[in-house]
Amino acid sequence: MRQDAGTYELAFKRPRMLRVDTKYGRSLETRILRGRTGYRGTDVVPLVEVTDHRLLAMVYQYKHLDLLYGPEPDSI
Repeated sequence: MRQDAGTYELAFKRPRMLRVDTKYGRSLETRILRGRTGYRGTDVVPLVEVTDHRLLAMVYQYKHLDLLYGPEPDSI
């Protein structure tokens, strides 16, 4: 967030589960990826399902972390 600092916490689980909590000084954002479904909420907006570029951003975050683990055991 522009002109604000904060912390970034995440929980990652295979297959395709991710939760990201970004806590800024003045706001909070939560992103959740469960399989092919994504949700986003803030401190003023409850969690709602997202699509398009917001969902793709979550998939990208998951894939970035998943690369460290190599292929899924059942995909070998």
